Order: sequence, then C-alpha cells, then structure tokens
Amino acid sequence: MRKLVIALAALFVTISANAQFGIVAGLTSTHTDLEEAYADIKDVNKYHAGIVYNIKLPLGLSIQPGLLYNVKGSSYTDVKENGEKVTVDFKSGNLELPVRVAWGFNILFVKPFVFAEPFLGYTLNNNITNSNGDVVKVEGFDKSKFNYGVSLGAGVLAFKHVGLTVKYYWNLGQAFDGNASFDKDTFAGLKTQNANGVLATLAIYF
Repeated sequence: MRKLVIALAALFVTISANAQFGIVAGLTSTHTDLEEAYADIKDVNKYHAGIVYNIKLPLGLSIQPGLLYNVKGSSYTDVKENGEKVTVDFKSGNLELPVRVAWGFNILFVKPFVFAEPFLGYTLNNNITNSNGDVVKVEGFDKSKFNYGVSLGAGVLAFKHVGLTVKYYWNLGQAFDGNASFDKDTFAGLKTQNANGVLATLAIYF
C-alpha cells in the first residue's frame, strides 16, 4: 500500500511538472440546417470562453481537457405569400467539456500541432428573437438539452505560453427541437439536422 501511494504521488508530481493551466477565448461561427423548414439560413458569429489544462506527454503528444461556455447562433428568414420577410435570430449558450488530443513538434520558439477533440455539451439557455428584438414564442424548444460532437483542427504554441488554434466542429446531436411562432408567422418543424462550424481561439497558459 505504501509503495502504491508513493508511486501515485510520484506520478502526480510528474504530471504537474509537465502541465499548464490556461484561459481561452475566441470566435464561434455556426452553420445550421433545418428539417422541414423552408427558410434562408445565415451563419452567425458568436463567442466562447473558458479554462483548459494542458498535460504534456512524450513524443510530442499532449492531452488538454477543458471547460467552455460556447455561444452558438443562426438567423432564419422566411418569405410569406405577400412577399414580406420574417426573420428570427437563434442564440444558444452551451456548457461544453472538450478533451483535446494533440501532436506537434518544436521549431525554435514555436510548436505547430494538429489535434482531434471530442466534446460533450449541455444547453444552459436558449433565446429566439425577431428582427425588432422581440422574444419569439417557442413550443418544445427545450427538448434537446444534451449535445455532443467532435472537432478537428490545428494550431501553434509560441514561447510555451501563447496559443492560437482553429478547428472545425461537428455537432452530432440536435441543437434544438421545436416550433417558433410570432405574430401568427410560424417556423414549423425547427429541428436541427446539424450544427457545424468553426472556432478560432486564443489561449494563454501559465
């Protein structure tokens, strides 16, 4: 038992000596497709921020678990029979747990790397408004709280403390599921087929 405790303590010290805590923030650009909805869908740029823990491994490998607040959004425009356009804006705040597995190599003071990153998410808040900023009524909007997906990307770490990454993510679960209506104009069948996009992130490691 004593040897096991000593071994675990030594492992903890080794990991701590090769790990860095960091803060991250950046841009989230999301594209969504809808089932059973005939609407013009535009990508929307939002944001994300959070914390990460970078654990360095041999052979240029590293594992980086994190905790992010990631805001995703889209804008939907439908044209009525009289030619009038009806627009609703969707925004969703998500708490996400990504686990990055990266590989890279050092070139002087920079380290380029590539990575794969599965993630789990939980929707904390949803908001739909029209072009005037009025809240849109939504039926069944909160059916899809949990989501999950995977990201692939690349980045560079400079001076061991400043990182910049770009990744493309695939949200494999439904971002939302419901019917949105406002002033008798309805977006029926607002069920997300996919919600994919790009994240550009700046990280500061300590």
